[in-house]
Amino acid sequence: TNNITALGPYTLQPDSLFVNGYNEKTTVTSAPTITTPAVILQSFIINITVTNMQFSADLSNSASPNYNSTVANLTQTLNNFFKSTSINSTFISCEIKGLRKGDSTNGTTVDAICVIKNDSSSPAFDKIAVYNDVSQRTRNITALGPYTLQPDSLYVNGYNERRTVTTTPTTTLPAVILQGFTVNITVTNIQFSADLNNSASPVYNHTVANLTQTLNNLFKGTSINSTFINCEIKGLRQGDSTSGTTIDAVCTIKNDSSGPQFDRVNVYQDVSRATRNITVLGPYTLQPDSLYVNGYNEKRTVTSAPTTVIPSYQVFTVNFTINNLLFEPQLLNPSSSYYQSAVTVILYLLNRTFENTSIKTTFTGCQIDGFRKAITGNGTALNATCQIRSDSSSPEFDRVKVYHDFSSNTNKITILGAYHLQNDSLYINGYN
Repeated sequence: TNNITALGPYTLQPDSLFVNGYNEKTTVTSAPTITTPAVILQSFIINITVTNMQFSADLSNSASPNYNSTVANLTQTLNNFFKSTSINSTFISCEIKGLRKGDSTNGTTVDAICVIKNDSSSPAFDKIAVYNDVSQRTRNITALGPYTLQPDSLYVNGYNERRTVTTTPTTTLPAVILQGFTVNITVTNIQFSADLNNSASPVYNHTVANLTQTLNNLFKGTSINSTFINCEIKGLRQGDSTSGTTIDAVCTIKNDSSGPQFDRVNVYQDVSRATRNITVLGPYTLQPDSLYVNGYNEKRTVTSAPTTVIPSYQVFTVNFTINNLLFEPQLLNPSSSYYQSAVTVILYLLNRTFENTSIKTTFTGCQIDGFRKAITGNGTALNATCQIRSDSSSPEFDRVKVYHDFSSNTNKITILGAYHLQNDSLYINGYN
């Protein structure tokens, strides 16, 4: 950087560089303000599965009281725990980033980011030492305060001693290639009110929790039950021609190159049969012509098409690996400047790329769902969800064509703006 003065188009403050707290130019007399509580921080990731906490839909909803109470208890337990370990003198706090279903149990896996102070005099963070410390103090990873643990479930910055295939947690592997689809349906025995338009209201949260469970149970009885993960209510609105309530949901299935292409017509017909021709769903009565699966509706005609279905959307997933974006723990923290900078640049490049493909007339945008360490090398793999407008007259989304469009626009999956891509890493809706 020319003695810490220039980085590409950026000019740098020459004495401002710290690498894991190390800085050659600071001295006691000339830089007291930098070396004092400039509080140089380092983060590390903790993943662990609690077996005596059964996972439920509430625990994936950050607005639910159950989620917030659980997170508060787990956070306090983790913070108290690390204050008694070998890193107690530098430990600051842990933050729960998410709860999910345990990989091989009915328990709940906790994903957390913990922060320690780090400066030139601090020892380097040793994930193996911390792992062994945690293991010893939790009785070989079996008990943490009031919680019982799955013994092979602990990961510290991806390190796990019991796993032989790889040292990264199974949840970071791209076995989790996901595809989303939209579901819209009107419930006639839920009268729409202002409360149902307010995601902070108890009425909204209670209604969404019940509807989410009902939808999840429905799809577990259809032809996609083996790949179905869950549904998430994105919004409730006034029914088009009734006083009822229309549900807008996005549901997710697992998908990979060997899986069958998602067939919205089949799924529509499955749901139709399971709801007695779209009339009953559990305790709810349905408006028979109101079901849309990825914009598909069999009873729709030119004259009766509801205006609100014009903005029906279909989502598709995009996964690829960037070789020259070094993976750091900050990429797991959406509030970090490293994360936000990467997301801003990548979203700009992704959107520009898709705006020059065969879906440019229906494309509406992408969002980054997360980053993870690449399987090989020090690069970063990303998961994104993109969206196109879709209705009954739209052509079926062709993942193979979009894959080839993307490949063509990125010089055979090698270049995306300033980023170098791993050329065999692109998946479009699971297709590679």
